Amino acid sequence: MSKKNVRYIGLICCLGCSLSLLAQVPQLTIEQGDSLILDLGGQIPDGTAIRWERSSNLSSWSPVPPSNSPVMRFLPAAPQYFRSRITKPDCPAYYTDTVQVNLLKNWSGTGSKLNAGRSYIIPYVSSSAGLITDEKGSLTEWTNVNRKAVWYLYQQAGRYDLNFILTLTNRSTRDFVMTCSPAFAGLDFEPVTRDFSYTGIGKKDSVWMISTTFPKTGYYRYELESKNNAGTIIISDLLVKGYSTPDKPITVAPHTTDYLSSPSVHLHYSSTAPNTSGKVNDWIYQEVLVPDSAVSPIATYWESIGFEGGYMGLQHNGENHKRILFSVWDQIDADYYARIGRSCPADSLVSLVDKGDNIHANAFGNEGTGGQSYFADARTWTEGYPVKFLFNVRKDEADCSICTSGKKPTVILSAWYCAYEPGNAPEGIPEEMKGWKYIASWRRPFVNNYQEGTGSFLENFGWSNGHLVRKGYYYNTWAHNATTNTWNHFNHCYGSNTDGATGQRIDYEHGISTDSEHADKFYMLSGGYGNTRKQSSYTLPLKTIDQFPYLKNLELKPFADRVDQALVAEQELKDLLNSVKDKSAWTLKYYSSQAATGEGSNGFARLIIDGKKDTYWHSQWQSGGSTFPHILVFDMAEEQTLHGVVFTLSGGSDRFMKDISIGVSNTFSGSSTGTNTQATNDANWTNAWAGDTPDSGSYYLPFDQPVTSRYIRLKIRSGWGNGDPNIRINELDVF
Repeated sequence: MSKKNVRYIGLICCLGCSLSLLAQVPQLTIEQGDSLILDLGGQIPDGTAIRWERSSNLSSWSPVPPSNSPVMRFLPAAPQYFRSRITKPDCPAYYTDTVQVNLLKNWSGTGSKLNAGRSYIIPYVSSSAGLITDEKGSLTEWTNVNRKAVWYLYQQAGRYDLNFILTLTNRSTRDFVMTCSPAFAGLDFEPVTRDFSYTGIGKKDSVWMISTTFPKTGYYRYELESKNNAGTIIISDLLVKGYSTPDKPITVAPHTTDYLSSPSVHLHYSSTAPNTSGKVNDWIYQEVLVPDSAVSPIATYWESIGFEGGYMGLQHNGENHKRILFSVWDQIDADYYARIGRSCPADSLVSLVDKGDNIHANAFGNEGTGGQSYFADARTWTEGYPVKFLFNVRKDEADCSICTSGKKPTVILSAWYCAYEPGNAPEGIPEEMKGWKYIASWRRPFVNNYQEGTGSFLENFGWSNGHLVRKGYYYNTWAHNATTNTWNHFNHCYGSNTDGATGQRIDYEHGISTDSEHADKFYMLSGGYGNTRKQSSYTLPLKTIDQFPYLKNLELKPFADRVDQALVAEQELKDLLNSVKDKSAWTLKYYSSQAATGEGSNGFARLIIDGKKDTYWHSQWQSGGSTFPHILVFDMAEEQTLHGVVFTLSGGSDRFMKDISIGVSNTFSGSSTGTNTQATNDANWTNAWAGDTPDSGSYYLPFDQPVTSRYIRLKIRSGWGNGDPNIRINELDVF
């Protein structure tokens, strides 16, 4: 009884009147009891006579049924050779290439079934059009012949067969090229390429792809090219069978890595100078250099200054999209409270104190929760130009609803960056992007200490290009001692990483650069599936601040003054929130959209005025969704004099409103939803405020002059979510 079918396609090289032989007889290895299926592939011209033959010694051949069929099925009992004799009416008879079939009754093997979607697409582009991979599924929608699929498999020394489980439209023929090559030098393996055609049968089929023999253990790269896009193809699985000899046992099954994203690499800094330990540092400075575009792929984070409760650094987020990021974590995971349906204790959350011009600020989740602030532009930073970072900790306190004293200890965490010095910037960088730029200040509760050390990491946050190399240099790392008022050089560090276990990714490096141009710099590298250089801990020569005049001459007072200014702005907003008008008598009069389903108990327009910061309105996104503009009208019960509005939002930039107007009126009538020209016609409203709002989770918008009215209208024309019409607002207040 056969255990499985093994199909070999592409015996024939020519159906014309000439014969093209392979330089080497291809080999196929199957297990005892497997059924062998040999397939000529392609379309057979009318009048062609086909006779299958087999031999044990390449000299004596005997026929194998059936006759005149392009497909032969056979159950081998011993190793044999197979070929096909082709006869056409106007041509002499000739033979196809011969395939050698080995039987594995005397071998031991380990097999693996792998998701075909655990592959990379080359050349890498941020769009998946033309070929789609799914890390936990299949490879599908292969319509672009210029895109190829690549798998990296960890394989021990031995012999291997690779089969695909695929489905191709019945009678559609695809031409493929499969190439197997070593992922890095030193594996002593020459690349092997196989060209073949496959004709679909309209259902799942097992197709042999390539056989290889590897002399050494390591990662091997399999590249599949589709020369045409005939039919609809789904490649669901890779079947890899490895066979060992007694002196080369296979103990680890061939497999892809657990993580297709490249390893995360970390540096942990300290100083060899005496008396520099402890939580004594109120300022930290560092520079980061991404050397060139070849090691700067999309979905990379070069984290610079890591601190207790957060980090900052630079990111490559997409085509024409780079960021400088500064994030601070809550003391609790707010997502957990949302999952269990409990109100989150607000006293344990971070809060934005203030932010710089053109800085986006919002809450984040999914990896803990907290607040993030960033500047985003195509020219935020440039490869080859170092980015300077400065971080400050200031001890403070704040009101606390759960503390006996009514106060809680906090720290004010502030950050700045300098991507371009005025005299050293690429052509075309505007003046406003040069020099030191303030990012933001965040208040983190229940902490009241300075920083001890700092750390950096290099991360790939998108698995689809985890095969690409990313690299960064980290240097001039200094910490300012708040007690002694001195700068100390962090000249020592040790590294760590994810992955690295047997059979997992080892393509990472950290240490002191050996490049002559960057010999005084720590560096990290990740990706490429290479056999990389490893170090554990490393020390640079210790410097005094006199040896780094740039930082010695950097005046800290303007930076400290900006934190003072931020605290003033925070207090102004607090005073406004304490003076907002009572909304208990307010009613919702009109809404153009609301998420009545899909948001649990949230989503309703009335929740914008319920006085609770943890409930929210959401525009309709189910049942066809909704489009801009979104319009909401509220009745304040009586005429009131207004000086401005305060918004509390959540959901991040993708849910923040952008272009809005605040209208006022003393009359309103008509339906509460649907068609209502009183609500939608701008001529019925007097604009009190109009323009783009901050990309932030809370802010106030003062009116140019006070207005008196009973009805207030919010009209939302766009959001910060790149055309996404979904908007989320927790609370609207007026003062």
